[in-house]
Amino acid sequence: MKNSLLITMLMIVFLIASQSCKTKEEAAASKALNSAEQGAAIGQLKLGKMYAAGEGVEQDIIYAHMWVNAAVSQGLGDSATDFKSQLANKMTASEIETAENLYIQCKKKSYKDC
Repeated sequence: MKNSLLITMLMIVFLIASQSCKTKEEAAASKALNSAEQGAAIGQLKLGKMYAAGEGVEQDIIYAHMWVNAAVSQGLGDSATDFKSQLANKMTASEIETAENLYIQCKKKSYKDC
């Protein structure tokens, strides 16, 4: 009886611990998000690339475009501009419009809670 109770308790502890642990990719995405929300263009580009690849976040080309657009608008450079073009080539006109509108709203909120 004591053994089965102990095993049950250990299983519960393990389940709780495993659900609260982040993967390396999720931790990196969280760090990139913090940087992006502070307005760092490098963090915005990194987060955009993570959304494009689905690394640490759910893959979402619209949010990828939004964050890369934020980096480009700050003058990050040709590599960011090229990546934004690559994303746009994979998107519909409606998706691009949605991403651009999200960027406008995000910028108005100083990149917080985008």
